[in-house]
Amino acid sequence: MLVVIPSYKRTDRLRWTLLSLMQAELPTDSRRVLCVANNDPNSRVALQDLASELKAHSASAGLWEWRLLNRERTLPPIENWYSAITEMAEENEVVFLHGDDDLFLPWGLIDRHRAIVSSNADMLLSDSAHGLWFLSDGNTVSWWGPLPVRQHEMRAEPVAWGDISGDLHGWGPAFMGNHCYRYTSIFREALATSFGWCHKQSWLDWNTRTLMLTYYLPFAIRQVKGNLYGLRETCVIRGRGLEEIASAPFGVPGWNSGFLSLCAYGVFTTDPLGTYKELDPARRELANMAADWFFTFFVDKRVPASMRNETLRRIHIPLSLRLLFRMRHGVGSALRERLGFRNILLRNTLYEEAQPAMQCLESIGRLGCCEKLA
Repeated sequence: MLVVIPSYKRTDRLRWTLLSLMQAELPTDSRRVLCVANNDPNSRVALQDLASELKAHSASAGLWEWRLLNRERTLPPIENWYSAITEMAEENEVVFLHGDDDLFLPWGLIDRHRAIVSSNADMLLSDSAHGLWFLSDGNTVSWWGPLPVRQHEMRAEPVAWGDISGDLHGWGPAFMGNHCYRYTSIFREALATSFGWCHKQSWLDWNTRTLMLTYYLPFAIRQVKGNLYGLRETCVIRGRGLEEIASAPFGVPGWNSGFLSLCAYGVFTTDPLGTYKELDPARRELANMAADWFFTFFVDKRVPASMRNETLRRIHIPLSLRLLFRMRHGVGSALRERLGFRNILLRNTLYEEAQPAMQCLESIGRLGCCEKLA
């Protein structure tokens, strides 16, 4: 078993991710390798110190073979994530890809490991919980939403084309924490296929055209005749940093979500995916997101005018009254961004529910046994 945690300038939150991993139930019939793929050369010392601290004070840390993969230069995110897998994984090994501010639920590893092995799947999708916010230095959090519950005896089921993504029953495939793989020839073929779909949009820079690869990958598994299964169990708690979100344009660090959805819509309307009627739910979901964000394309500096114009020239979403109505969202987002209302409301709301991060972990099911560092 290989757990890959890509990290970039989030050592404070990575602490809690690793603590949650130390409390997870583990399969007994495989090796246990933990790879932290550090994509910030300036965080190398801080990461080494954190790893040393955890190894010294957590008995569970000794159950893992630690591998700190420090990049010499910052790579595009997708390259950092998947090259870590191809460099570290053994043939047929179960691989988990996990964010550096997300928490493992205690059953999240073992239940998915059992599911992907018993189903002989090349890729397994699962559910995640949202609502965890890290405040200030990462030691204070705000938690919204119901507590996750383990679904005992839940079995993995095959995932059909039309169920991968969509408005009602989708699996949220863009989120890396919902992914579990077996490192098979089928997986590698699907990964290469996904990159091929990305690189057809050659007018985009390498980073922009690959950022939706996690979204494409389960579709690629189906395209290459692999086994795609899903486990309807919440296995991960998705975290976010308040200051990172508050300071990012339109609340999304690194990229414009609507623009990426427009690019993905282009992939889903050209061969081969454009030929599948079953993918209408995914196309509708992507068109809705692109429409919601449309007006931000013209004010977000992360979308250069030349790239925006060429994309709009090449990719056409059929307009409807529904999509025109949704475009109002982008106007409102631009106004809130300009006036600063989003950040004020977000901060006030979250700080009203603030609590120590350890206290939050202790309130979430079996994470209550988290070890406190001496």
